[in-house]
Amino acid sequence: PVVLTGSMLPLESKDTDAVGNLESGIRLAAFGDLAEVVIVFSSNESGDRRVVIRGTRARKMYTKARNAFVSLNTPPLGYIEKERIVLRDDVEHRLKRLTDVFCDINPKVVLVKFFPGMERASLKQILEGMDGAVIEGFCTGSIRYDEPALFRDLENFGKPIVLTTQCAFGYADFETYLVGKELAKIPNVILAGSMLPEVALVKLMWALGRGGNVREIMLSDLRKELS
Repeated sequence: PVVLTGSMLPLESKDTDAVGNLESGIRLAAFGDLAEVVIVFSSNESGDRRVVIRGTRARKMYTKARNAFVSLNTPPLGYIEKERIVLRDDVEHRLKRLTDVFCDINPKVVLVKFFPGMERASLKQILEGMDGAVIEGFCTGSIRYDEPALFRDLENFGKPIVLTTQCAFGYADFETYLVGKELAKIPNVILAGSMLPEVALVKLMWALGRGGNVREIMLSDLRKELS
């Protein structure tokens, strides 16, 4: 297990959540039967229970609350109450062998939040010099449909473009609206499905760094980032 944790209040604060989060994180790393990257954090405002969230499904949703992190589009992996660790049955169990880690990434990837009125020139300037992009569209992954030349710009970019949604819950698809069906015709556009934009960004960097079939890698569920 690789466990990430932190706190919403500084260690020197009287009501800090740092000690409890750290103790629970260490306990999970030492005794938890899992081989995943996870976040351990308070799951309620009282801070007496910790939630275990899969790294590829975690997002910080609150700026001040103790239970700042949420598991999106899938239930948490489990909870830690005092000394008791309770995990779901479908976690990746501790490996009985060594595993390979591929660390080469291509950082020349950009995350674009599409907005109403975004001009073609702005998007082209953002994509210039990049080897890939993740575009957060509206709703199920839609972008402007009133300017067909914008679609040609995406195709002329000629490098992988992963299309996802700005919505926290749900998934991107090409079937709901006409604009999605037109986007599906662009050869270098890849649908993110339920993959979070930030996860798609890192995964695309990794896929480009590894080489090979980027589309195939992006559409493969490697660490439960797709559902």
